[in-house]
Amino acid sequence: MYIKYITCIGIMRAKCKAVFFAALLLACTASYGQNMNDIFAMQNKTIPYGTPRFMGMSGAFGAVGGDVSAISINPAGGAMAVKTEISATMGVEWNNNKVDFYNTSTNTNSKAKAAFYQAGVNYVILFDPAYYTTTSVNLAVNYSRRNNFNNDFSFSGRNNTITDWLDGSAIGSSVIESFFRNAIDGVNGTVVDLASDLKVLDRTDDGIYPGAEYLNIDQAARILSRGSSDVTTFSIGVGITERIYVGASFDLISINLDDNNTYLDEYGFTSNYQSFANGGVSNLYYDRYTSQSGWGSAFTLGIIGRVTNDFRLGFSWKTAARINIDEYYSYAMGARFFDGSEASGTENPTFAYPNSYTFKTASEWTFSGSYVFGQFGLLSVDYMLKDYSKMRFKSPGFERENEIIKDQMKISQTLRVGAEARLYPLTLRAGFSYISSPYKDVTVTRVSQSVPGTQGYVTLPQGVGDTIGFSAGLGYSVGNFLTIDAAYVNSSATTYHYLYEPALVDAAKNKISSNYISLGVTFRI
Repeated sequence: MYIKYITCIGIMRAKCKAVFFAALLLACTASYGQNMNDIFAMQNKTIPYGTPRFMGMSGAFGAVGGDVSAISINPAGGAMAVKTEISATMGVEWNNNKVDFYNTSTNTNSKAKAAFYQAGVNYVILFDPAYYTTTSVNLAVNYSRRNNFNNDFSFSGRNNTITDWLDGSAIGSSVIESFFRNAIDGVNGTVVDLASDLKVLDRTDDGIYPGAEYLNIDQAARILSRGSSDVTTFSIGVGITERIYVGASFDLISINLDDNNTYLDEYGFTSNYQSFANGGVSNLYYDRYTSQSGWGSAFTLGIIGRVTNDFRLGFSWKTAARINIDEYYSYAMGARFFDGSEASGTENPTFAYPNSYTFKTASEWTFSGSYVFGQFGLLSVDYMLKDYSKMRFKSPGFERENEIIKDQMKISQTLRVGAEARLYPLTLRAGFSYISSPYKDVTVTRVSQSVPGTQGYVTLPQGVGDTIGFSAGLGYSVGNFLTIDAAYVNSSATTYHYLYEPALVDAAKNKISSNYISLGVTFRI
């Protein structure tokens, strides 16, 4: 159960270190652990947003074409359309969360939310091959949702792993001190100062110590996020011959993570009136809020070749996007003590990094193949490579973060398979997708539970694991000018959320299942 013992809100604009990216990669701060998933979502299109036809086949359109959403994978596909198309799509989405935290399982289902998924036009000009070498030219513009950041889940549990190594621990070992010390990596001691002012930490001539004894702390947390990213694609495609199609596109990306909160309550502390001020801390509350907004751009080049009339091969390369981020940050702390007193406050921290910066994403390489079974249907496969270790901050002062990216990220592989069966006027669709995790496991030093004081190394997962997706769709044709389509997509993965640095606490493992239903129409002229 999530309980706020003290309501305290402190909001400030701060020049914070790149919370949204770099701290995600650290996977070792109290506040940032959950945001490991945000950078993955921003960089990788885990859900094939687009027309219901596109979504119903899991976005496996790199060598298919003939759909305006296909230009997001390979802009050469636009030139394969035989008629001008206008399409629009609406959708509904929700998440099912199952969180395991210290042998306690919590299920949270987010509310279904409607969203506008896609709108686009693909204008096609056909040429008579008897008179022109070029067979077709298309100009396309398509708006599409790129990612969904909406989620809300809670979890709680008793942290038994800290029992043997927190009693009387000095700075760097206590949960409370480490929590505040690492709450904002890059803050010049002001978080610890605030905790000291609130008597959460005790200062002595020997150093800084926790303000209570910690035996089996009960923890309750809630993680809330709101927002999305979108992309508008401008594309041109040319049918050079009846066998070869080429294309180029420009992506304009917008990002709005407007509400990203972490709430934490800790309770179950042991009283010690003799050793600590106010009898020591009995309850602790922490609230962190961030918001990010930004924009970026990228280019894509693509080619599709008809090896035979039925067999097609495709290739596309999307450049790294440059994302400009503006960031807002706030936090609040509160405590209740065993003598009944309460304290709360905020501190205006001093940051070493700006709250506006530029980030370069990883480039994408997509290899595609499809086989068309005459008028009866098709089968399509896309394989994409994306090296996340190549991501970089382009603003000065992020050298350490860039080294962390290089060391802790790796190549992610994406496999998409889609099939379509045409039973005029009905069309049936199905798809499958797999995305491998771009994160390396992190190795940390932990204190032995069986032999107090001894240290050892343990390898822990971070960020998000492999993502598995399934899709199904249905289309109904009204003559040759209108198609009504619907699709369902399910995507599941395990995410890892560290409330403190991994050296002190195990991850809350969230098995998240995301569900999407889309409905759209396509007009052909």
